[in-house]
Amino acid sequence: MGWPFSKPLTELTHEDLGELIGVPESDRVEYKREAYGRTDEQTREMLRDISSFANATGGYLLMGVATDADEQASQIVGIPEAETEAARMLSSCRANIQEWIPALTFHLVPISDDRNCLLYTSDAADEEDSVDLGGRRII
Repeated sequence: MGWPFSKPLTELTHEDLGELIGVPESDRVEYKREAYGRTDEQTREMLRDISSFANATGGYLLMGVATDADEQASQIVGIPEAETEAARMLSSCRANIQEWIPALTFHLVPISDDRNCLLYTSDAADEEDSVDLGGRRII
């Protein structure tokens, strides 16, 4: 599944995200209910997830979207402090991924007064510009 919307990322609303309910994860779309944690291992998981999209066909990571047992979106919950989380993720990518990811974009979609969905997208990297984390290509 590619981008499930007919409008660009920057124009999405909470109502638009509701259309994801029942839509399964795929090789290009991944949901996370919560933000990544701050331990080294959780940061590495985030970097692997982001770099894997760039090393494949590009993709979309939507944080603040709960899933059911079949990995289908089941609820749009948002995450607190999403702007801070986006800045932390971007900083971690810049510091730890050797090649810059093409079209790396973060966007916030308001869900409530104190919660936003954090949407991340990237294009695929060219083969010669594959994303490298810790001295090895991440796939």
